[in-house]
Amino acid sequence: MQIIGAQKTQVLDLINRFGVIGNKTLFAFFEGAISRHMLYKILRFLTKRGYIKKGNIGPLYYVYITPGATGLVSEPMHALRTLNQSELVHDLRVADYIIKQYLRLRTKDAVSQVGFTTERELIDDDLIEQVDATSDWKRSRNIDTVKRKVPDGYLHIKRVDGRKQALAIEYELTQKSKGKYEEILKRYARMYAHDELNGVVYIVAVPRIQRQIEAVRSSRGYTLPIKFHVADRVWG
Repeated sequence: MQIIGAQKTQVLDLINRFGVIGNKTLFAFFEGAISRHMLYKILRFLTKRGYIKKGNIGPLYYVYITPGATGLVSEPMHALRTLNQSELVHDLRVADYIIKQYLRLRTKDAVSQVGFTTERELIDDDLIEQVDATSDWKRSRNIDTVKRKVPDGYLHIKRVDGRKQALAIEYELTQKSKGKYEEILKRYARMYAHDELNGVVYIVAVPRIQRQIEAVRSSRGYTLPIKFHVADRVWG
């Protein structure tokens, strides 16, 4: 592993965990730890060296990891060779929500510890077990397959009374089929029954997505706790 300095590594590690992250989200995560001025300098350095690339959607600026950063990050993961433009807004919103909840929970007196796992980390954990994924094409296909069966992330909460909670995050900007929600909720219900999961947070773009999910849960008799938020109320 190459050495680029502790603060640069911290910033690069966060970007690597998500793959892509909005600048405002990144600044919020490091507030109080690394100054805004220093963060701008670090981002310029990482961009100039080709470890990250930057882009924008109107006024929204973001950065994403490149394969050139593999030897620099603390936990190397599958290479992000191109951004999936069709999922970019979704991915930026997911990162923003997870970081906001992480920072909010850290301020709670009843919470002693909080952490999170990103979709990118979940995918990489699964790929490690797929030793036959040798070609870029096959690896890319496997990534797409795994992506369809993991949540957008997890929040891990430990309370001062010793209780631990794991919450799956699902950010739904578009509606899936009834069959897909049946498949997803069946998996979560099984995890809930085995004490592997305490609930699911669904952030939905429109009310009909919530109604579809609630209808599936009701028809199947699942007791899985689900909390709903409207996407535009948790974004920005």
